[in-house]
Amino acid sequence: MKLSTEELYNEFYNSLPEEYQGIPFEEVKLAVTSQYKQLKLEMENGNFEEVRLKYLGSFRVLPNRAKFMLENLKGKFKKLEIKGEVYFPLKKQLETFIKDNDESRE
Repeated sequence: MKLSTEELYNEFYNSLPEEYQGIPFEEVKLAVTSQYKQLKLEMENGNFEEVRLKYLGSFRVLPNRAKFMLENLKGKFKKLEIKGEVYFPLKKQLETFIKDNDESRE
């Protein structure tokens, strides 16, 4: 059986110990989702730095993944699926990341 996201939130909320039953549903939902929202923001900021979430692990962009992303980006640009104002900054970020990580391996 597959549950929707909202059903999962409700199930989690209803399973809280009695001492936490007074906390509003929206606050519990915010507490559950905030670390993932922060992870998304960190990953989207373009620095490609490692992000650690306690109890879940570390998340980082691997150089080969960045190379794949760059090739994908170039393909989209050639097909006119993205504009230059999006393409060139992302291309520069990815190339810098790849260059810095290739040099650190030497």
